[in-house]
Amino acid sequence: MSATGFKCPKCGQTEYFTAFAVVLYGPTFIHPDGWNYFNGACDVELAPDAIMRCEACEYEGGSDEFEEEAC
Repeated sequence: MSATGFKCPKCGQTEYFTAFAVVLYGPTFIHPDGWNYFNGACDVELAPDAIMRCEACEYEGGSDEFEEEAC
């Protein structure tokens, strides 16, 4: 299995992806300048309806398509 756990179903690359819906678990500080979720330990998972994009070939699809076990 790759370090990311994801594999592009089109080109097969396993290193660089963009996810367009994530759920963040941890402290999120909301203030007039915006949201800061980088201070503190957080856990993140893909939302059930997340779309992902391969940064090598720009293929986009549901995150379930990119799960390495599904390829």
